[in-house]
Amino acid sequence: MEKRFSAAVEEALRKEPPEILRTVKDCTDGGLWIVGGFVYRSIAEELYGVPRSAKDIDFATDQLCNLSPPPPWTVTMNVFGQPKLSLGKHRIDIMDLPGAHYIRRKGLAPTIENLLAGSPLTIQAIAYDIHTGQVIGEAGKEALLTKTVRVHNRDQATFVQPFLGITTETLIYRKASSLGFHAIYD
Repeated sequence: MEKRFSAAVEEALRKEPPEILRTVKDCTDGGLWIVGGFVYRSIAEELYGVPRSAKDIDFATDQLCNLSPPPPWTVTMNVFGQPKLSLGKHRIDIMDLPGAHYIRRKGLAPTIENLLAGSPLTIQAIAYDIHTGQVIGEAGKEALLTKTVRVHNRDQATFVQPFLGITTETLIYRKASSLGFHAIYD
């Protein structure tokens, strides 16, 4: 199943303009991961035929090193103070692990494992390692295999509510519904 997960993300990534990955690599140093929605939606599309909606791609990196992408890319900041790159309809968030709000707020070591531990929902606790081609995040993989969405980190789920403008229960329901999965409220 691991190879199928990785192949699904790689296939979805091939459908994106190559300048996306090239630009992100030019702006970062060290580890580089695609996190969250792009990963789980690509796998859900492969496993269950759930259409992958064209949304943004979120990246996590050990370090931002050159935040000057070539024109016509534009750079703004997202609500958590991390860079958002835009090119036409394409939106890319790049999160440096030392600056990730959960890691900073909890005083944790800046690792991908700690970032995933802070994911509000199980389905979001998943990442694709650009360098190794592996999908990581046991909670996210389990959510995909069981077709369920539930709280993964209650503290973080509560923390993001004001930014999202919805309750955790609504977030669980919306994520589960968008994938045809079961919402579990525990």
